[in-house]
Amino acid sequence: MDVIAKSPKKLQGRVVVVESIYHQPANDQPKVVDNSYLCRIDSDEQAYGPRRAEVGEAWQPLDVGWIKCASVMAIRNEEGKFTQTIPTEDQIAEAEAKVIEVGIQDGVPGPMSSKVFSFAVLSTQQSLRIPPSNLSNYRIRCVKGTARYSISLFPK
Repeated sequence: MDVIAKSPKKLQGRVVVVESIYHQPANDQPKVVDNSYLCRIDSDEQAYGPRRAEVGEAWQPLDVGWIKCASVMAIRNEEGKFTQTIPTEDQIAEAEAKVIEVGIQDGVPGPMSSKVFSFAVLSTQQSLRIPPSNLSNYRIRCVKGTARYSISLFPK
């Protein structure tokens, strides 16, 4: 009897996102929305990030490292973390003013010559997760002053 050897099945990578959003109106019970999904990835490439950076008031391209095509992009406004001291009211107000906008540049060729359309506003400590399209079209800026943010990209 001939035994045909089967080649082992190649393991496939994945990216899993799990998040919960809680909403509690005054004098009411909290409500929760749970979201989770899984992206199977073909690449054995490492994830990029979390990479910390700083952004000013002018639109600038996102630092996407070596990732050419991403399954998930996560951006977080890192302002508003006070780990060493108890912040004053002025420090809190200053941090809260550091709002980050994320936008996408239209498809017209030319570095930064085209219009940027804002699609997300991240207040302090807020984050955004999306399955991005063309990474080279994404832009980021701080509405007032400079702000720290982090970006993570997961390969497709």
